[in-house]
Amino acid sequence: MPNSILCFECFNDQGLRLDARLIGMADSSACPNCGATVGAKLNESRLGKLAHRFFVWGSLFRFDYGAAPLIQFNDRRKSSITVPSWLDSDMRLIEHKLGVGFFHYGRRLWMVGEIEPLKALQDVASSSSVIERILAEYPGRILGPD
Repeated sequence: MPNSILCFECFNDQGLRLDARLIGMADSSACPNCGATVGAKLNESRLGKLAHRFFVWGSLFRFDYGAAPLIQFNDRRKSSITVPSWLDSDMRLIEHKLGVGFFHYGRRLWMVGEIEPLKALQDVASSSSVIERILAEYPGRILGPD
C-alpha cells in the first residue's frame, strides 16, 4: 500500500486494532512505524477515518431529538482531553502521524433537538399551529411514474 504510515499492530487498544484491521489494506511490506510485515496497513486518509470512527463516532451522545459527538479533532488545535492510560499512547500516535489534536466538542444546540418549533410541537397548546405551519411550508406533492 503506497504511503502507509501505520498498521493495526501499532495500536494497544483492542478496539482500535480491530477497526484498523477493517479500515486498513492488506499489505505484506514492513510497517514504517513498528516493522510488522503482516496485516492491514493504514495511509494518512485511512488513519483519519479510523480516528473519526473511533473517537468522534465512538463518543456520540444521543438525546431524545438528536445526537452529537463529545470529542472532535482537527489540525488547528492541540489535544486537551484526557483518555484512559491504555488509550493514551494510541491517541498520541494518531496525533503525531496526522498532526491533529483531540478536544471536547462544544456541540450546537440544534444538534441535540433544541429547536423552537420542535419544542412547540411537544406542547399541546401550540402543537396544532406548528403542524399547520409545517403543512403550509412543506405541501405534499404526488409524483407520477414519469
